[in-house]
Amino acid sequence: MKEYISSCETTFWLAKRNYPDNAMKVLYVSQYLTGETKRAWLRLEQIKGKDNITWDEYTEWLRDQLQNPVTRASTLARKYDEAAQ
Repeated sequence: MKEYISSCETTFWLAKRNYPDNAMKVLYVSQYLTGETKRAWLRLEQIKGKDNITWDEYTEWLRDQLQNPVTRASTLARKYDEAAQ
């Protein structure tokens, strides 16, 4: 995952004019999603809109999607605890 995100960010840096904002970055990389991850992404786009998702939100969402269920549950519990404090 780190390598994928790093490669994307390098692409954005090398071609800054092609990716001037979050919407262009997210639109570019989301085209490579497949299967259930792609379907989940399309649902999120319908809810939030294509132009309303930042790069940071996309990478956090992607990490959540690709974590195994045990790790995801642990992460969600930690986030809940942090928010409650």
